[in-house]
Amino acid sequence: MRVEIRDVLFASPRAGDAACVVGYGAEIVMNSVGFRHAGDEAAIYADGGLLDIRNAVIEARTIAPAIVADGATLTTSELVVSGAQSGVEITPAAGPPSRLSSTTLLGTNAPNAFGPRSIGVIVRAGRDYGRVEIDNTAVCGFVEGVVVEGASVSIESSRVCRSDKGVVLYSGELRLSESRIRASTVGVAAAAGNAVIVNNVLAGMRDPIYREPRANVQASGNRVWSQAVCRPQFRDRYRGRYEPYWRPGEGWECAHGAYPRSWWSQEDGMLGVDYYDDGYALDGYADYQDGNGWYDRDGRYVRDER
Repeated sequence: MRVEIRDVLFASPRAGDAACVVGYGAEIVMNSVGFRHAGDEAAIYADGGLLDIRNAVIEARTIAPAIVADGATLTTSELVVSGAQSGVEITPAAGPPSRLSSTTLLGTNAPNAFGPRSIGVIVRAGRDYGRVEIDNTAVCGFVEGVVVEGASVSIESSRVCRSDKGVVLYSGELRLSESRIRASTVGVAAAAGNAVIVNNVLAGMRDPIYREPRANVQASGNRVWSQAVCRPQFRDRYRGRYEPYWRPGEGWECAHGAYPRSWWSQEDGMLGVDYYDDGYALDGYADYQDGNGWYDRDGRYVRDER
């Protein structure tokens, strides 16, 4: 069965344990729709089939993820989801890959003190080893941004922000490229499986890339803004005059300068959070680069403009 829905506003303010839209093996295509849903279950639940959502806004005050695609192929474009404990849950099927494109998922920005985990996108393991593609998508305000529990997931040109853990791979495959990850604890964590992490920006965390022994991680070209890990060390250059240097990490290196405000406005700024510079500012470093002064062994800048 195929259903096409256009220019409709769904309102279920007291849904309880019922989803607003449910499909079993159906093809559901939505365009220019809105949802105002409050309850325990998802606003949209698809068991098998196809779920295509475009140009939509979903306000979901739910404990369950706002959208659940269980064995269904999910496609989203120009979609905004806000208010839910979790954003999207996908158990991919063996058919065409699910794809989230030009999508914004905004969490409650609250600590996960009780109840289900607060996750922006969770990709679960199913009977079939499916694939999920995420591009040009923002996932902000969840404790865990993107979680992969057993599938092949690619994330490109996307943003994960205001999270505790940015991207977590428990099993399966992950390719993360050309994206920006803002997290307070870990940028990318790999417990098992294979992860390729290339050319990303990682900001704010105490551990940019964490890998457990069962995980295989290939990382390169990643830049880090973090006051926790980007503090320089000092080495003697000439007769007690020291120079700063930064040790690169495994597949990443520290970036210098302030974290760009334009990036912040597209990340934590979307949730109304005031700008905070994650870059580590070394006293006197600009003058030192111009050839003026040096540092002592304790990292104190000694000005000398001769």
